[in-house]
Amino acid sequence: MRTQSRDGLNVTELAVVTGVVMLLVLVLIPAVQNAVCNSNMSAVGSRGKDIFVAITGANMEREPLGLPSVWPSENPPITNFNPRDVECFTFSNSTDYFTYLNDGKDMGTVRRVPFVSGFDYFKLAGAGVSACTQGTLTAKNNMWTIAMNVTDDMADIVPILITRNVDASSLAAKVSENDWDKTLRFDLEWETPFGNKGFLLIRKGGSIFGARAKYATYGVVYGKQTFDATVDQAGKPLAKPLTYLTPTRMVVPGERAYAEGAVRVAGLSGGFWRRVKSDFAALTHVARPMGACVGCVYLLVVGVYAATRYRKRQKPVVTGYGLGVVAFHYAAVVLWLGLITDGVIQFRWTLLALALLAQAGGLAFVAARRRDDCAARQRGIEWMIAAPLLVVGGLVLIFVAAPLVWGIFTLSVRG
Repeated sequence: MRTQSRDGLNVTELAVVTGVVMLLVLVLIPAVQNAVCNSNMSAVGSRGKDIFVAITGANMEREPLGLPSVWPSENPPITNFNPRDVECFTFSNSTDYFTYLNDGKDMGTVRRVPFVSGFDYFKLAGAGVSACTQGTLTAKNNMWTIAMNVTDDMADIVPILITRNVDASSLAAKVSENDWDKTLRFDLEWETPFGNKGFLLIRKGGSIFGARAKYATYGVVYGKQTFDATVDQAGKPLAKPLTYLTPTRMVVPGERAYAEGAVRVAGLSGGFWRRVKSDFAALTHVARPMGACVGCVYLLVVGVYAATRYRKRQKPVVTGYGLGVVAFHYAAVVLWLGLITDGVIQFRWTLLALALLAQAGGLAFVAARRRDDCAARQRGIEWMIAAPLLVVGGLVLIFVAAPLVWGIFTLSVRG
């Protein structure tokens, strides 16, 4: 068997190079995750502040007119009755609230009149949460939990906008010094915007607070301040206590909610199989656009190859063995591509296992079909081993070389 490939690397050397490159990629993924998370937090914080400013500005316009705040309220007082006004509704989740705030019912019609200026559905998206561009706003396009029954007397440290990946039942309605060691939990129902890596919130005073999971203690989140949002200034229980509206439900924070929330999160954890199911769902989401793009490239390559052989009257044009290698190679490339690109948000071991399995299946296929043709077998093995190397090279070309070429082109045009 010939051990030297046409590129000057034998199979063993190619496997070593590919292994080293992929090891470097897997080691660098956490660093990339941190950089992406910091960038996303900055963008999400800006959008959250925009929502806060929009609602605050609307309230300042309404106050001289004797109209109540547009912050969501339980059984809101109705002064000037207008059945279309946001003040006429008690909302059970933040998705319905933001829909009314943006007059989503009349989206696309001349009757549409948003209740606040400076707000749109794009403020609800980012960091892996897709924007609602048409149709009715849904929970999957809404990354915010919002406080209900916000009052002027409430402490400025209280969070009033929180990314949905925080379990709302772990938020506090009152905090004493004994509570500073308590921590926020992450809601496993939502992997975006930040999964269990971090969170972001906008406080009643308007400040933006974003932090990693290790800083989720009450002492840090609430700035070691004590408050009680369940009573008024006279110490009497409020008729409308602080409540949080998540994209799908309503949560009244307190000791009971905190304990029940812990049970709910434990039930959602589901162990190993839930993680696998989640990874497969992510694979489906990622693989559709990537698989389509990569598939077009493969069809183009196979078409050019077949046309070249046909023109030279070389037959068969495409063999079953060739199609098999292409199929396994395509599967490995799509899986590696999904693993690396999705890894900047959350690393998925299931995708890594599937990518390695696709490569192993391709190598087994090559070995079984080309036992007597050493040259063809070696080419097939090289193609399968080099699949992740091609992915890394393609990503580098797209994200490094392409902007560089575009920059040079722009400078040359301006010059």
